[in-house]
Amino acid sequence: MNSTTHMSPPRDSGWLGVFSNALVWLLLATAGLLLMWFVAVLNDVTQRGEQRRLQQRTTGSLILADEAARRGPLPAAVLTASNEKLITR
Repeated sequence: MNSTTHMSPPRDSGWLGVFSNALVWLLLATAGLLLMWFVAVLNDVTQRGEQRRLQQRTTGSLILADEAARRGPLPAAVLTASNEKLITR
């Protein structure tokens, strides 16, 4: 009896290996994109915080120019109440 008769070649197709390799690369690419997105959002938040800190130092307001443009003009009552103490009777 031959000593190698118990060893048979693998019966799975070559597509299983190709599919698993493609899946691994796809997951790595997805993880890389998610990491790049997270770093971009973190960088944006940090830059907005620095802009807000500079804005507060120069004008005393925490509202940035692009935020003020999105909100629109404030009503007159809000403008006067923000600079003075609100007196209730």
